[in-house]
Amino acid sequence: MKRLFALFVFSLLFSSCHKEDLDYIPKNNVVRILAIGNSFSQDALAYVPFILNDLEVDAEAHIGILMMSSATVSNHVENYEKNAAQYTFYYYDGGASWISQSSKTIQWAISNFKWDIIMTHQSSWTPDDWSVGYQAELNKFISLIRSSVDYPVRFAWMLSPSRPAQTNSGVNWSDETILSHFYYTASDAQLILNESDFDLVIPVGTAIQNARTIPAFKALGDYANNEKNASGLGYLCAFDGVHLQEGLPCQIAAYTFIVSMLRLLNLNVQSIYEDDTKITAKWTMGKSIPGPHGSVLLSTKQDREYAKYCAVAANDYPFEITSIVSMQ
Repeated sequence: MKRLFALFVFSLLFSSCHKEDLDYIPKNNVVRILAIGNSFSQDALAYVPFILNDLEVDAEAHIGILMMSSATVSNHVENYEKNAAQYTFYYYDGGASWISQSSKTIQWAISNFKWDIIMTHQSSWTPDDWSVGYQAELNKFISLIRSSVDYPVRFAWMLSPSRPAQTNSGVNWSDETILSHFYYTASDAQLILNESDFDLVIPVGTAIQNARTIPAFKALGDYANNEKNASGLGYLCAFDGVHLQEGLPCQIAAYTFIVSMLRLLNLNVQSIYEDDTKITAKWTMGKSIPGPHGSVLLSTKQDREYAKYCAVAANDYPFEITSIVSMQ
C-alpha cells in the first residue's frame, strides 16, 4: 500500500533500515565502506563522498567499490572461492577524485584495507526469492568474509532500483511489472534484515520509486527516447532503461546512502536539507566518476528538495513506497 505523504508534515523518524542492537560506531566518524557488487553500486555511491564533504557534519566516507558487471551474489561466492580477479576496484579516501585499478579479487580488497561496513546486493534482473533462492548464498558469502578478516565488520544490503527495461534491446516492462519487481525485492530485503547477519538495508530502490511518484520525475531520463520504450517516460534511467542516469537520479541515490550513514553515526539528518549540490557536467569533471551512465540530467532547486524528501522517506519507510505530494 502506498503511503500518502505531504511535504510540509515530513517526519524524521529513526530509520527502520537497521537492527536496533546495531551499536558499532566507526571511530572518528570516518566510515569505511566496501561495496562488493555491480554497476548499481557505482550508481548509488559515486556522488556520496563529494556531497558528504560539503555537509556541515562531522563525518567522512572512505569508499571502495568492487565492480563486476551484472554480478549476482552467487558470482561473488564463486569468485571468492576461486580467488578470481574479476573486479575493477574504485576507491575514494579523500581528495578530488576516485581512483581505480583493474583485475582485483575480493581477498585483495578485504586484506589490504580495513572496512567498517561491507555492502552487497543482488543483480537487478535476478531478484531470487530469499528463502528458496539466495539465502544460502548470502550466508555463505558472510561466512567467507568473516573467516578472512581479523577486524570487526558489519554487513549492509542495498535494495536496488526496479528497472523499466530488461536490456537495451530486450523486453520493456510495464508500470505494473516495475511495481511488482519493487515489492518483491523490498520483501526480500526485509527478510534479509530480519533473518540474516545483515545489519543494515540501504533503500536506494525505495527512494527511486518514491521519486517516480512525482510525474515530472517519472518523465525524466534518456530512456524516454529509447525506440523500444512505448511509454515515453524516462523513469530516471539512462538510455538503456537499466541504470540510473547521471545527475539528479544518482543524486537521489547518494542522498539515500548519506541519510542511512548519518543515522548510523547518530548525526543530524536535518543537515541533508542544507545541501544544494547541483550536479552538472562541470561538477563531475576531474572526479573520475565510476561508470558514468549517460549525460548529466540537470535539476532545479525544487527538484533537489524533492530528492532529499524521497531519500529520507525511504529511510523512514524502506519497504514501501511513499507518494510525495507537493502543496502548491
